[in-house]
Amino acid sequence: MIGNTLQLPGKSTNSLTAKVNDTDFAATIVGGRYDEDSTGSTEWIRRSWGRGLLHPEDKEHTLVFISINWNIVGEQIYNLKDSDLPVSIGFTNLFPTEDGNEFEYIKYAGTGRLTITHSAETYIAEGSFNFEVDVPQRDGTTQHFKVTEGKFYVGPTDKLAKK
Repeated sequence: MIGNTLQLPGKSTNSLTAKVNDTDFAATIVGGRYDEDSTGSTEWIRRSWGRGLLHPEDKEHTLVFISINWNIVGEQIYNLKDSDLPVSIGFTNLFPTEDGNEFEYIKYAGTGRLTITHSAETYIAEGSFNFEVDVPQRDGTTQHFKVTEGKFYVGPTDKLAKK
C-alpha cells in the first residue's frame, strides 16, 4: 500500500511538513502513486502522503494522506467543508511503523483548506493545507488534531503502466 513507490536515482526533494497540535512535524517517509477509481472507470486518483513520528517516543506514525482526481491541473483551492469535492485529506496518529493499509487507519478532515497544484506531465503534486480532525484512539477516547502550516511536494513516484 504506502510502500508502493518507485525509488528514483539521486536525491529526493519530496517533502511534507506541518504543525500538528502546535508540534512541528516533518514526514520521514513521503511518496505518491496513481490508483484507479474504485468504480473501475478510467479516472485515476493521485495519492500523496507523508508519515513519520510526531514525537520521538511515539510507537506509531502520524500520517497525512492527500487524494485528488487526476484531472485537477494548475493551482486549485478547496474548502474541505464543501461536499462532492475532487480532493480529500486523511489523517491518523496510529499508522503502523512497519507499513499497512492506510484506509484502515485514516479519518477524513471535514474542515480546513487544501491548495494544490498537480501536473499530469511531470507527475508533480504540491501545495499547502490546514485542517482539523478527530481520531478515535485505541483506548476508546477521541483525540482532536489541528493541523496548520502544512506544505507538501511530491515529485515523480509510482506511475501505473496503463496510464
